[in-house]
Amino acid sequence: MRAYDAPLISRRALRFGAVQIEKITRHLKGGKQALHVCLPQHLLYLELTSGARCERRIDGARAKVFDSRPGLLSFRPAGSEIRGWTEGVGEHRYCAIHIDPAGFEGDGRAGVLHRSWQAATACEDRSVWREAFPLLRACDRMPISESPMDRFYAEGHAVALLAVLATRFSEPAKIVRGGLPPRRLNKLMDYIQVNLCNKISLRDMASVAQLSESQFVRAFRASTGSTPIAYVADLRLRETRRLLVSTNLSLCEIALRLGFADQSHFTRRFRVATGMTPSLYRRMAA
Repeated sequence: MRAYDAPLISRRALRFGAVQIEKITRHLKGGKQALHVCLPQHLLYLELTSGARCERRIDGARAKVFDSRPGLLSFRPAGSEIRGWTEGVGEHRYCAIHIDPAGFEGDGRAGVLHRSWQAATACEDRSVWREAFPLLRACDRMPISESPMDRFYAEGHAVALLAVLATRFSEPAKIVRGGLPPRRLNKLMDYIQVNLCNKISLRDMASVAQLSESQFVRAFRASTGSTPIAYVADLRLRETRRLLVSTNLSLCEIALRLGFADQSHFTRRFRVATGMTPSLYRRMAA
């Protein structure tokens, strides 16, 4: 779902497998122009112009207000819901790079792409820009299919960008007093991601962490700031949003796939978390 009141002037898009690059220009006509985005892919925004005042709120967290300028970037993990507005007059140009985790199923990089990620708004990172800039140039030179070397060059930078993003925005395992050792925490996170669509019990997670259930709950909270059950519920909510937006699965199928007792249980939990029913969310995303 992408809803943005700022009129579109131009859009150039180029895709390399699971990576798509867009260069977008929109017209800012004064006043606050509302934005609401929820996409199943990881999304990297690169600001290309100055002069826009922006507010962005990720998954209902505290909003951040910033002034656009070349060099700023924002990262949105797959399934994030972004609301806010943009204010200004004139053209607002930016690049959006979409990375589809589903495109790496069975790939050696899938484990990295499916780790827990941190959203970031209006930050600077030269290493990200260094790998993204050749992709922007490739988008400017469209079409490039006639030139195998150009395509090979761009694909190489797309893969390098994935590695940089994983280093910059995937949540690192931290050594926390009373928390899980990094190796056990990483093993547990991989287990949760692999089994997200299955029933995950507290006993199962404690067994993977090699702790008793009471020890595990305390250590997990120390490492993540959340209880294990709440953490899994949040990941399932993100996956639910992705499935509602990107698939035609019925609500019953989604509920069963993500371990809810039934569709009504799924609907209640989704409404509590988002303030709307899954059906309404899907209609708004259409």
